[in-house]
Amino acid sequence: MRYRNAMASLDELLSGMYAVWTAEHDSQKAFLQSNPPPEGFPTYRPGANDSAATAKVMELAEELERLGHPAAGDHVPRAEPDLRLMPPI
Repeated sequence: MRYRNAMASLDELLSGMYAVWTAEHDSQKAFLQSNPPPEGFPTYRPGANDSAATAKVMELAEELERLGHPAAGDHVPRAEPDLRLMPPI
């Protein structure tokens, strides 16, 4: 149950990232490629493999979309929370 919930949450996160990354208007990808950091803000140099890592994550998100988001289907178990009062130890 924990695995299925974690996978569904990961799929939801990746789907959102992919939607923003590939949006025709206001694409995050285009924004990041075209705009330098504003003056007065600290700049963080990208790592040597940042572009490659981002491309791989977006490939995974694209593949999940192509597969129809198998982890986020109708059969994801939704556990009922269990709230218990416990004395301090």
